[in-house]
Amino acid sequence: MYLGFLTLALHGMKLRLAALLHLGIAIAVMVIFFVQRTILLTSDLAILTSCAVYIVLMYRLWRGGPDALTRARLSEALRLRIWLLGAIGLLIFVLALDAAIAAAFAFGLEETASMMVSFGTLPLTLLFLYALTRRTVTVSADKHFSVDAFVRIDRLVREAELFRDAELTPSRLARRLGDPARTVSQAINQATGLNVS
Repeated sequence: MYLGFLTLALHGMKLRLAALLHLGIAIAVMVIFFVQRTILLTSDLAILTSCAVYIVLMYRLWRGGPDALTRARLSEALRLRIWLLGAIGLLIFVLALDAAIAAAFAFGLEETASMMVSFGTLPLTLLFLYALTRRTVTVSADKHFSVDAFVRIDRLVREAELFRDAELTPSRLARRLGDPARTVSQAINQATGLNVS
């Protein structure tokens, strides 16, 4: 889940390095588990630690606000932050459930642990089915210049105080608006008489 959200925050080599790091750690933990099968407590601790680490990483990404998801449209970033919170909640649930199951097994309560597994999968299954029924389709409205396009650009620049950003470009504005860079550049050019690209 974390890498899925991270693709909306990073790109290029930074994303590849992050993916290699996280996948490498997962592979290393799996290898250790298969080599040391007799140490079940170690695998439980590895799972619980992994969940806790990803909860913290996803929370840090969420705290970055909509601007942390630089590869997502601003209009979608708000919705994605809600999904990110949902993913954090799901990981917290899984962490608590796994900890309870591991404790039940540690204290010799195999029957209780089996019930926890059965009842714990029910909310996860319902959540999964709910997520499958939700479809989000975003369609950009008008691709050509209009007064509305410039008004939206002007409103965004004023409200978010983007005029203070010395490195602001039409492509960054376009990403935040969810419009193509060409549309933003054309709207600014035609409305102000300036030539920006």
